[in-house]
Amino acid sequence: MDRRTLLKGIFLGSAVAGVTPSISLAAPGKEGHAEEVKDYLSKIKNYDTHFADDIVLTGKQHKILLSSVKRIERLRRWVGYANFSLVSLILRLNSPETIQLLVTLQKKK
Repeated sequence: MDRRTLLKGIFLGSAVAGVTPSISLAAPGKEGHAEEVKDYLSKIKNYDTHFADDIVLTGKQHKILLSSVKRIERLRRWVGYANFSLVSLILRLNSPETIQLLVTLQKKK
């Protein structure tokens, strides 16, 4: 079952049961969050406007970014769209820190 079908089923099932799902986009108890959301939405609506916190890349940095994006796209095409999210998990599991942690846990048994 794919995610879209699951979500449709959840919402349809809750609608039939008369329950409205509670969806909150704001983190509970976070002061000043509404102002951050307004700023973010303003940036989305006015995406061509220059903002003080914009990141500006130099020519060399822009080439590196484009090269990285192309490389990631090649990797995504090679492993497939569905498996792409697993790549970082596999890389994380093969990292030296994770291997050391697993060795330590194995010794404690």
